[in-house]
Amino acid sequence: MKRPWFILTLAFAAGCVVAAATNLFAQQNARQPSPAKKVIRTAAAPAKPTTAAKEAAHAGPGDWNQWGGTPARNNTPEGTNIPSEWNIGEFDKKTGEWDRESSENIKWVARLGSQSYGNPVVANGKVFVGTNNGAGYLKRYPAAVDLGCLVALNDADGSFLWQDSSEKLPTG
Repeated sequence: MKRPWFILTLAFAAGCVVAAATNLFAQQNARQPSPAKKVIRTAAAPAKPTTAAKEAAHAGPGDWNQWGGTPARNNTPEGTNIPSEWNIGEFDKKTGEWDRESSENIKWVARLGSQSYGNPVVANGKVFVGTNNGAGYLKRYPAAVDLGCLVALNDADGSFLWQDSSEKLPTG
């Protein structure tokens, strides 16, 4: 088993604890909607917003839709009974599969590439993670092709939803 995958899984699991705790325990604490932003019009016709863009513009209660969670950016989720201790559990050394029964206060674990970029963002039932293509979720982009990716996972169970891939800059 490759160690970078295991280490990133550990780091991602810790990030998911915050995301899962926010969604599991903070749904009764709805946030106030942020004030509308000023729209600047240009001479060019504006593009029609996609359904995904419309959904993303309206974060729901318990969403962690920006760095630090709220405009205060104090990295503290709103909620009660949020676990302060957790154990990611064990992984099978041959297959890399996660043993859910050996974990404590972990909702799910997802495989990422060998690098991750930024922190997870949770919005509208999805977890968005910046990573490389090391997980090889799509056949057309095998893990051997090094790409920068935005991966969307289901907040409920960590299952893969979609991936947006781009060639990396020469600087990495």
